[in-house]
Amino acid sequence: MRTHLLVALITAAALSVVATEVAHAQPGAAPPPPPVYAPPPPPPPGYAPPPPHYQPMPGGLSADDQRLLARGEISAGAHAGGGIASLFFGFGLGQAVQGRWGDTGWIFTVGETASIVAILVGINNEIEDCGFNDDCDNDNDTLIVAGIVGIIGFRVWELADAFVGPSNHNRKVRELRLRLGYPPTQYYGLAPYVAPTRHGGGVAGLTFRF
Repeated sequence: MRTHLLVALITAAALSVVATEVAHAQPGAAPPPPPVYAPPPPPPPGYAPPPPHYQPMPGGLSADDQRLLARGEISAGAHAGGGIASLFFGFGLGQAVQGRWGDTGWIFTVGETASIVAILVGINNEIEDCGFNDDCDNDNDTLIVAGIVGIIGFRVWELADAFVGPSNHNRKVRELRLRLGYPPTQYYGLAPYVAPTRHGGGVAGLTFRF
């Protein structure tokens, strides 16, 4: 009797071990499939991502800053070409080449034209009064002198603006772009110079920095 009971206990223990091993050997449940995400909608037409490290300015950009940013920097070619045009032609043509006629170029167009008109009117009046009527008037001399002084003053101002103005414009553009987080751009500068020579006299030319 005891022998049969012992055999039954050993058999039950063996079956329990076998069942446990079979249960461990069964594969586990398959993991759930990954969720399916819909792709983001495409950007609207004309959309451009902001530049790296973009930092919006407090209160947004003013109208002047928006125009300055849209215009961009003046190229070295336009800078030099405008200076040459101002030197040989005047009347705001150099500023027009640089895209700055609306800023300062119109001043030289109007000012130099008015100065020439004053000189011509003074000469014509002088001829009529002194040559035909023998009645010379000092007002005519004053008009001629005012025209000469005006044309010289506007020409000097125009040349200085044509060579220095683009550098100031580009500096403002770069400062605005840096405040907005744009990467810095290559710097260049064009300016006239006058220097004395060793044996007397002097030399003049243009310097280009980059």
